[in-house]
Amino acid sequence: MVYATGSLGELGIAPGHTPLSDTAERADGLDEAEAIKAKESAEQDLANKESTIDYAKASAQLAEAVARLKTIQKLRKNQ
Repeated sequence: MVYATGSLGELGIAPGHTPLSDTAERADGLDEAEAIKAKESAEQDLANKESTIDYAKASAQLAEAVARLKTIQKLRKNQ
């Protein structure tokens, strides 16, 4: 078992654990205004039923923007 200490607590990884995320972002690179804009854009795309957008892609973009906003809020609380 591997343990790593992070700014939000400890992380443990057991042997045989599935691979972790394909990408990562640095906390100081998160832009709240950009995340809000991306969230709103994805929500509009999903609401537009007549559009020919890729709904799976729009859903993924929405989830990513929401995750960024939650991370920014957590970081603010811990400062």
